[in-house]
This record gives sequence, C-alpha cells and structure tokens, in this order.
Amino acid sequence: MRKIILYLLLFLFLNPFAVCAIEPERALAIVNESIAYYDAKQYDKVISLLSPLMAEYEADESSSFEDYVSICHLLGGAYYETGNVTDAENIYNKGLTVLFNRSEDVTGLPVLRTILCDLGLVYNTLRNNDKAEEYLAYAKYLYEQNLDMDIAYARCLNNLALVAIAKGNRLWAKCYMDVSVDVLSKLSQVPETQLAMAYSNIGVIYEDMGYLDEAESNMNKSIALYKRHNLTHELPLALNNLGALYWKKGDMVKAQECFTKAYRNSDTNYSNHALMGLNLVGAQYLNHDRQYINSVKALSKEVSNDILGKFAFMPNELREQYWNMSNVYLQCCNAYLFDTHDSKNFGTIYNNALFSKGLLLRTSNWIRSKINTSDEKSREQLNELISLQSQLANGNISADSIAFIQYRIANLDRELTRSNADYSAFKEEFTFDWRKVRGSLGKGEAAIEFVEIPEIAGDSVSRIQYAAIVITQDSKNPNIIPLCEERQLRSIFTKDITTLSAKGQKSKLSEYIRKLYSNGNPRIYNGEKLYSLIWEPIESAMENISTIYYSPIGLLHSIAFQAVSHDSVPLCDKYNLNLLSSTSEIVSLKKNKSFQIDMAAIYGGIRYDASDEDLIAEARSYTHSHGSVWNTDDTEATRAGWGYLSGTEKESRNVYTKLHDEGISAVLLSNTQANEESFKAFDNNSPTLIHLATHGFFLSDPKVIAKNVFMQRRETIPEQNHLLNRSGLLFAGANRAWTANGVIDGIEDGILTADEISRLNLYNTELVVLSACETGLGEIVSTEGVFGLQRAFKLAGVKSLIMSLWKVPDEATSKLMQLFYDNWINGMEVHHAFAESQKQIREEYPSPYYWAGFVILD
Repeated sequence: MRKIILYLLLFLFLNPFAVCAIEPERALAIVNESIAYYDAKQYDKVISLLSPLMAEYEADESSSFEDYVSICHLLGGAYYETGNVTDAENIYNKGLTVLFNRSEDVTGLPVLRTILCDLGLVYNTLRNNDKAEEYLAYAKYLYEQNLDMDIAYARCLNNLALVAIAKGNRLWAKCYMDVSVDVLSKLSQVPETQLAMAYSNIGVIYEDMGYLDEAESNMNKSIALYKRHNLTHELPLALNNLGALYWKKGDMVKAQECFTKAYRNSDTNYSNHALMGLNLVGAQYLNHDRQYINSVKALSKEVSNDILGKFAFMPNELREQYWNMSNVYLQCCNAYLFDTHDSKNFGTIYNNALFSKGLLLRTSNWIRSKINTSDEKSREQLNELISLQSQLANGNISADSIAFIQYRIANLDRELTRSNADYSAFKEEFTFDWRKVRGSLGKGEAAIEFVEIPEIAGDSVSRIQYAAIVITQDSKNPNIIPLCEERQLRSIFTKDITTLSAKGQKSKLSEYIRKLYSNGNPRIYNGEKLYSLIWEPIESAMENISTIYYSPIGLLHSIAFQAVSHDSVPLCDKYNLNLLSSTSEIVSLKKNKSFQIDMAAIYGGIRYDASDEDLIAEARSYTHSHGSVWNTDDTEATRAGWGYLSGTEKESRNVYTKLHDEGISAVLLSNTQANEESFKAFDNNSPTLIHLATHGFFLSDPKVIAKNVFMQRRETIPEQNHLLNRSGLLFAGANRAWTANGVIDGIEDGILTADEISRLNLYNTELVVLSACETGLGEIVSTEGVFGLQRAFKLAGVKSLIMSLWKVPDEATSKLMQLFYDNWINGMEVHHAFAESQKQIREEYPSPYYWAGFVILD
C-alpha cells in the first residue's frame, strides 16, 4: 500500500514547475534510492539518506514546499516502521505545519491527505484515539472532495475502523469496513496486503459483535495472506487478534500459542508489543504455566523502558494519553505478581509503584527544569507557550481562534520537549530500585508505599484492593500487606466533605470529622472501622518502628493519617509520620531536611470586597514580567465563604513579626496589597517561604460548577485544564469575579486558580504554607494523585507544602500556625515543628476537626 503512495513522490520531484535552489537531479536520486531502501525494508538507510536532505530544504527558504513535505512523508514513514513513533509524529507535523502555513489552497494536494492519514495512524499507535479520529476524518473528507477514492482511501477507512473499535463504536467500525471492502472490490488490481488488512479488521469487528466463527474465518484468511507474502511486520497483530478470539471462545491453549507467536515475531519497538506480552502473561496464568512469573517481570521492565524512551521526547498532551493506557499494563503486572504470594517477586511491584507515582508531574518538572537552564530561544518559546496557555485558560480569545492557539501550543510543546531532551539523563533520573529506598532508611524507620492492586477476573478488572508495601533497613524483600477493597473504604466516607461546610453547615462538618476519626459506638463512630481497614493489618510490621514515611494513593489521599486512632490513641502519638508524594523522595528529603529562609512573603487580612479604585491603583504598580513585592514591606468562621477573616490578619502579622525579629527578610501583604498581581510577580523570583492565610476552594459537584459564575466564564477552557481550574486561592477583590459583578478590565480578577499557579516558576521556594480551606483537596487521578493546588504548586517547582484536607476553622488555624512558627524558629526541624504544633493545639481543641485538617507534603 505504502509503495503506491511513495511513487507519487517521483512525480513531485520531476515536476518542472517546482522552483528549487537545491540541485533537483541530486535530490531526485536520493529520493529514488530511499524508496528502493524503503521497499527493501531497510528503514535505517532511508533515515540516514533523507535526514540530511531534509535539513538542506529547511535551510533553503526558496526550496519547493511540496518537495519538502514529500520528504517528511517518506521520512516519517521510515521512523514509524522502525518503531520511533514520536520521531514520526514530529516529522509528519513539520510537513503539516508547512502546508497549513501556505497562503494558497493546499486541500487538493495528495501529500496532504496521505500525511493526515499517516498521522492518524501514529496517534492511534500512541493511544490518542480522539486525535487519531480527527486527522483520519479530515483525510477521509479530502479523499472524497478530490474524488480520490482508491486504495489509499480504503486504507484511510481501515484506520478509521481501528479507531472506532478502540473507542467502542462497533457500528461505525463496520460501516467504515463495509465501504472499504466495497472500494477494494471495484478496483482491478488490489495488493493482497490490503486485503489481508481488511480481513483482519473485519475479523476484529465480527468478534466485537459476537460473531465468533465468522471472525475466526476472516482472521485466518488474513494470517494466511501475511505469511504467503512474508509480511513479518503485520503478522504479529493478526496473530494477537486471533489469540484474543480463542480466549473469548474459551480455548486458552490455542490462545497461548497465538500470543506466544505474536510476541516472539515482534520486537520491543512494535507498537502493540506490550499488549501482546500482557495477553501472553494472562494466558500463561490461566493455563497454570509458572513461566508467567518471568514473563510478567520482563514485561514490567519493557513497559517502563518504552515509556521512558517516549516521554523524553513526547509533548505533554501525548504523554498524558500514552500514560493513561500504559499504566494499565503495570497495574496488571502488579496484580499477577501479587498473586504469587512470594516476597521475592514484590520488589518488582515496589519498583513499578516508585516509577508510576506522579510520573506525569515529575516528567513535566524535569523537562521544564531543562528548559529553564537552556538557551535563550528555548526560554522565549516557553514564555510564549505559557502566555498562550494563559490566554486559553482565561477565555480571552475568540471562539474561532481556539483551534489555532491549541495547534500552536502543541507545536511549541513538541519543539521545546525535543530540543531539550536528554534521554540518558532522563532514564537515570526515572529508573528506580526499591533497594535504594531501603538504603536511605535508618534504625527504627519504615517506608510504606500504598498501592492499588486490581483483581483480574478473566480479561477484566473486577475490583480494586488497597495494599501497603513495607520496607525497613533490614528488609530482604518488600513485604506486601493486603488492606481493604476500595468500596469498603468508600462506604465509610458517607458524605462529601467538600459540600458539608457550605454556608450554614459548619457544625455538620465538625461533627462529621469527629465521628469519622473518633472511637465509640460503631453505629455512630467510624474511627475503629477506619483503623481496621487501613492500619490494623500494618501494625504488626511496625514493631520497633518510630518514624514512618508513607505515600498514599486513591481515596487514601483524603485521610488525615495522624488522626486515625485505636483505643482513642491517634497514630501521631505513636509514630513520627511523614507524608510523601513517593517514598523515592526519602533520599532527597534527608539530604535537604532543613533549609535557610532567605526571603519570606506572608499574606493575610485580605479584603475580598474592595472598591474598584483601590483595586486598580494597587494593580497598576505591577507588571507580570517585572513586578516585585519586595518594596511593599510594612511594619468562628471557616476559611470559606469569601467573608473577611479577622484571624488571618492576626496570624499573618504574628508570622511576619517572628521572622522579622529573627532578621529574616520578609514582606507582609494585606488589605488590597494582597492582590493576585503581587503573587504572580513571584514568577522567576520567588521567596524561600510563602505563607498564605486566605480563603481556598475546591469545586467537585458538577451542579455547583454549572451554576458558578466564575467557572462559566472559563467554559472555553480545554478539557485537560478543567481539573486545575476547580481549585484556587482568593486575593483582594475576589468577590467581584466570583459573583455576577464581573471583573475589572486590565487587572487580575483576584482568583488565583491552580491552573494559573502551575504555569509559574517558583523553583526557589522551599515551603508554601496554605493556611486556607481545602488546599489539599482535588480530583484524585489514579497514580498521579490529587489534581488541585498541591499538584499546581508542585508543577511550579515548590519543594514542600502545608495544606488542608477540609474547611478549617479560622481561630484554631491561626493558633496552630503561630505554634508552628514558634517551634520552627526556636530550632525544631520543619516536620517536627509542625507535628508538635498539632499536639499542642489538641490540648485546647481535642476534636480532629480543629487540629488534624492540615498535613505537610514533601
């Protein structure tokens, strides 16, 4: 199929009307030689020939754009065939960008529709089905508009059918294949490879619709044709499809035979190699073949290496899509190894957990740190990227410009990632071994990595079980302790904490927290239930342990572990608890446990209602690129509801005075000085410590979001930004933007969302104290943790956070913070100072509602 398309290149290079300063005879000779190598499947030689030629065309602005795009098509295909899918995506997009930037109409060019079709296949391979469908649908439209409905058109329909299958749209898949077969049947000469692909896809569709015998017949026809023509690249997927069919029919022996052949006939660069490996493991497991243990260990390593190889060069959007699918493989690997009940296999599970926890967040931070220390061009591109993202997030663009800006953002992201990629350094940074964590532990210390273990029933996941992987300095192997099922833990959270403390609900929230963590009648109190589900199974492994480093997952992110109690004794009275994003952080945490405060910014006593004149006057003293807050130095409600918080004024002045008396450079921002502009001025110039005593919010109820005026002004925000716009902090004048009063043109709206924070550079900041409500809450997303303020500040580069898990009471919070700074300034290490302040505040406020809402996260 591709050979027919490639010969179109000859026409382009022989076109006498193409104006090109590059010697056309030499270029044509190189392309001819490349096509010959392509036909011989010597793709490395194609790449070595065309890469220099492509560079020549890029350097010569007078060269033919059609010739350049055709080289992109051929070179992209070579990269794709060698398994370098991200390189193929980059090359194809270069060609597409050149075409879309032309002033004349290019929709009639054959190379446009072929590149669109190939890009659709690339995105399908990268598991970005929405994008694959978008490009393939446009290609289909162009084929039909230009009445070019032959083999290439049938190929496009084939690929659309694959995407439809992946998205569960079986009827659309069948429609695409019916038309494809109809097109092929009317052509005088059809390559048997195209027929083989059609048979294979039709077989998958029939299987999905339940016609298993018809599916088997078509799949066997496809395999026979692939074998007859020695099409080794296409054969493994066809064998894998047949194996899946036998699995569905209950013939696991034949299924394993097919999966084994598929896996062995493909290499690690093959786009579906991991899927074939997982299918093989599943068949071996169900056939009681103990070889599955070695297979699953090898697959875990293969999946991790595949992700590392792609993430170092892949733009953010594609990383998210790719990880959402790849993570499933690692979770299934963990489930199979967990079922061995052999601690010798648990090291792989721990390594998978260390690799998975916050992978997207850590990757983004690593790449951004590289860009920040790169050349001026990269920094300028990063600034443009952030500016465009801000425009998109704020809704300050017309509806017809959104698509163009999204396209520009994707191109900038792609170019920045690739130009700053360093694979060897990236792999070293993201390769984990649980023994390194063990080596960082001292006597009386333990690390607990909480994980989700899916229970595999046949070819599906029936339930999720929480487990704790425990290691100490004496562990020969990690110890995995089963805990509870997700549904059991969810049943304890009988109400949504985020809605209980709405206006007039303070007493209900206080009572709910008290009953959740306190012991007593099990019909009323859930304390013992919570303890029995998530901690009692671990207790026996904590003998002689005084310090625990732990990293939660899933619903465990919502639990204040320090308040979990047994016989009315909370865990914080038995252990020194340290909350981490991942236990891999223990090594760096111990190296940087204490830090010197060079500069501090303290916010409190903020006026959320202020006159337009005051807001405008204060905002005018800042510009986002050059503004500074350092020259502004001057000498029982909950923190929700947007009313003035008198406790925050006292708290912030107390903190400022303590730091100032210690000779620490600090600035106090209150009233209308505490505006959003002042915070954004920290971009690239952030202090060591930021203390924010204000209102915070997290919106989770779709009905509340739909009615919220502020959120509705962001209805044009792309889907991936929505989660980080549901959390935020309030600054001066915020009530205008939160209500129907609207915003003042030319200044910030006073509501700093997590999305806005995530685009700032706060890499100089060691600690942010979020003395506000719900700052630790957000949408829980699998291994990535909580999408809210904590993720935003981590993306911005902040090392540690103190944050809240529910709407905290103003007066008790103010006292807690004063005690924390007293302990810290008087010489206690940060974590110890914070733990002691919670114990001290308990003496006056025994209920966990008052003291346990805050946690410190490293």
